[in-house]
Amino acid sequence: MEEETPELILDFISSKLGTSDIKFLGIHLGLDSNDLDTISCDYKNTHEIKFQTLWKWYSKTDSSSYLGSLTSALITIENRLAADKLNTFDVKQLYFKGEIPAPDKRISDKDLHFLSAHVVTDYQRIARYLGMRQDKLHTYREKRIKDQSLRCFKDCNKLNVISRQSMCNALNYAERQNLVHQLVKSWNTN
Repeated sequence: MEEETPELILDFISSKLGTSDIKFLGIHLGLDSNDLDTISCDYKNTHEIKFQTLWKWYSKTDSSSYLGSLTSALITIENRLAADKLNTFDVKQLYFKGEIPAPDKRISDKDLHFLSAHVVTDYQRIARYLGMRQDKLHTYREKRIKDQSLRCFKDCNKLNVISRQSMCNALNYAERQNLVHQLVKSWNTN
């Protein structure tokens, strides 16, 4: 899907924040310490803690002005670099630039199984890039994270047919170029 949804924008900015930034930013955005503590307890992945903090704030704010409010808050906590990245964000800059065999071909179940075994900590970022809404993404609960990511990717593929190019773009966004190269290598041998 590759649209600049609030989920994708907040996920992108989460990747630009330092671990210590998120608590200051959360407080500046009006979240109380109980919210921040709950998020820290509920999520183990540092990136998810940052994203969920921003998502909690976004869910409570006026969505029409969230970019301006977030930019101001980033400047206030002296993270001008993240504020600049927010204001210049363009999903097309994140596209994978390498050669992909049959880039418009739908991603296969075999590829999804391979990816789900390797992106356990990043599958939510990849799903957000592919257009999965946060209210849907939040519903995936399986005993094994690999099963959770596989179910999520299969649902993404049902909602929006995921091409090889789209998946490579998503993996590039999540800084998993190693997996892009492994997929391309396997596609070249088929």
